[in-house]
Amino acid sequence: MPAREPDTVKFYQKQFMPMPYARLIPLLLALAAPLAALADTFEQQLANGLRIIVKEDHRAPTVAHMVWYRAGSMDETNGRTGVAHVLEHMMFKG
Repeated sequence: MPAREPDTVKFYQKQFMPMPYARLIPLLLALAAPLAALADTFEQQLANGLRIIVKEDHRAPTVAHMVWYRAGSMDETNGRTGVAHVLEHMMFKG
């Protein structure tokens, strides 16, 4: 005679996993989130090489901006270190 599953196991299977694919829903939502972030993105590169990326978000009446430079301490030469760090502080402290 085959072993029977306890009634509690059947109860939890019916209660928390009504369909076998229900476990995939959080995974699908997690994979779809980055795609939504890329939607409606405007990108342009100026003649001087500056790349501008605009992502509109009308959920709140605010504006945010970021400035990123492709330069830093790894581009400094020996004997002239710390310049990138000082310039970084000058950018956000004024």
